[in-house]
Amino acid sequence: MSKPTGKLRPLVEKLMFNVFRILAGNDGQMKASELFSKVGKASDLDAWAVERFEKSGHVRWQSVLHLQSVSALKAGFLLKRKGVWYLTDEGLRAAKLKPHELLDACERGYERWKASHASGIDVENPDAGSSRDGAAIAAKFDELQEGALAAVENFVNGKNP
Repeated sequence: MSKPTGKLRPLVEKLMFNVFRILAGNDGQMKASELFSKVGKASDLDAWAVERFEKSGHVRWQSVLHLQSVSALKAGFLLKRKGVWYLTDEGLRAAKLKPHELLDACERGYERWKASHASGIDVENPDAGSSRDGAAIAAKFDELQEGALAAVENFVNGKNP
C-alpha cells in the first residue's frame, strides 16, 4: 500500500483522525454507514474530496477512507465486523494522537505487518496477489459488505411497523 502524498495526505489525515475521534467518543464502535455520515460532516471536505471517480462513480473521500482503513486494520488499531467498525485498545490510545501522528502510526503498523508477510502474498487469501492488491481488494470487500448489510437492515426496518 503506497503512502498518500501531495493533496491526498491532508485528506487522509483528516479522515482517519475523524474516524478515530468519532469512534472513541462512541464507546469505540459504530456502524460503518453512520460512521461515514459523521466523518463526512466532521471533515470539512472540499470539492475535490467529494468528486466522484469517473470510472467507478464512487465518491473520492469514501473510497480513500475505505482503502486507508486497511493500514489501521493491519496496525491493530481497528477491527471491522459485519458492518461495524471497532477501535481496539491500541486504537483507543492512538485516537489521542495528532492527525499526522495517527497516520504515521497506521503506516508504521502496516509496514510491520507487511514485513511479517515478506512474500507479499496474503497467506489467508493467496489468490489476492500482492499485499498492495490485497489491501485494495480487502477495502472493496469491506465496502460492499457494509453496503449489503445496510441494505438488508433498511429492508427489514421497512417491513416492520
